[in-house]
Amino acid sequence: MPDARHTRSKKFLALEGLVILISILAAFLLEGWRDDRELAREVSLELVSVGLELERNRNIVLAELSAIDRIVTATDSLLLMLNDEPDAEFVSVADSLAWLVAMWVPTLDPSLGAAEALISSGRLAQVGDPELRLGLAGLRDLYVDVAQEQEQVLAITSERLWPLFVTSPDVGAVRQVSREFVSIRQEAGLSPQEQMAGGQMPHYQEVAFPNGQEVSGVLNLKLMWLEAAIAELRPLLPHLQRLITLVDSEAPVAAP
Repeated sequence: MPDARHTRSKKFLALEGLVILISILAAFLLEGWRDDRELAREVSLELVSVGLELERNRNIVLAELSAIDRIVTATDSLLLMLNDEPDAEFVSVADSLAWLVAMWVPTLDPSLGAAEALISSGRLAQVGDPELRLGLAGLRDLYVDVAQEQEQVLAITSERLWPLFVTSPDVGAVRQVSREFVSIRQEAGLSPQEQMAGGQMPHYQEVAFPNGQEVSGVLNLKLMWLEAAIAELRPLLPHLQRLITLVDSEAPVAAP
């Protein structure tokens, strides 16, 4: 009988040990499941922010394209006017046209906070779609490419075109257009490009714009860089839309 009791005691201890081991393993598994669920929830929330940011950037790119198209159209029109009067020292043009050509240089200022927060946190690796991961990781480089063209446009305008334009006796008259554009037409949260998209430029009077071979050459050089910026911007629209679609598809997967 003592041997039987001893055997039962050993079996009981073994069973108790097994129960404890299973309990410990179950606790680890439960804790891991909770961690995975919390991580998935955090990734899902970050993807929602990324999706909103992508939609905002799509609107910014649309407005930027509209602004550059407007400047290109104005510059082409001005070149025709200058060519029609090759011997004139100055040509009379609308103050709004002079301002668009000689003063306004829009720059792309996208929002990247949500996407970069996802990357810097290390959670980008938790995004299941490899195309989405790659697209978000390379987004900044695409914006940098546009910025390089716009930097060239700014340099040409400020360093080469503006010194020619200030020889006009009507430079001061263009201030009224600039003042309305810079201050009165602004709204919080929107870029100047978004404010002006689809709207009409203010116009008050005709002004004298300088003419000559040097002016025409600088304007054509500026147009080349503007067209390069457009070539970089246009593919961004379908690319952003594709990323928005991928985010919408991915977020439910990452949801708890």
